[in-house]
Amino acid sequence: MIILAPDAGPNAVIEQIKASGIPLLHLGEKPSLAGIREDIQQIAKAIGAESEAKQLTETILADEKKLADIRSQHSTDKEVLVLIDTASQGIFGLGKKSVGDHFLTLLNLNNSFNAEGNKPLANEALAASNADVILLASRNQAKESATISKLAESSPQYAQLTNTQAGKKGCVFAINILDALGFGPYTAQYAHQILTTIQPCLK
Repeated sequence: MIILAPDAGPNAVIEQIKASGIPLLHLGEKPSLAGIREDIQQIAKAIGAESEAKQLTETILADEKKLADIRSQHSTDKEVLVLIDTASQGIFGLGKKSVGDHFLTLLNLNNSFNAEGNKPLANEALAASNADVILLASRNQAKESATISKLAESSPQYAQLTNTQAGKKGCVFAINILDALGFGPYTAQYAHQILTTIQPCLK
């Protein structure tokens, strides 16, 4: 069996696999905590692992409870800018309906980038950001990086971020792109860790 993400493709390849007789399982596009649990149930049913899925779901629900408790500790008017350093194409902002936007919803925070989807950001636009917190994800060394850490001030490629409202308060953080934006069974746990770390910037 091959499990396919919502954006799996190209379609021609998927059709070839289907024609070969290999069973395919298509996951829905639901970037939310409920969607994660639904994916787990769907996979468990397909492979006969309902008992294991039940145990995993209980753990996830406990993590969600911890996240819900801390989500209520800041006001609902806080703005966060989520960025991705693509290395080859520069820095992109994650706007409305993006995976970054969905992640901020989990944290009960507002997305300060009003464009829809992922869009490149010029240095001038970054410097003008009035976000309370900036979260920077990078595609480099994703597996090795911490879930969240203060962005090193010695990083010359990110000098423009230190001049932002968030930068002047020391509220620019590097986040692990897989942990924060991957939406899997540990998402609630990672979200709790990230929100706990940035709480002082939300006062």
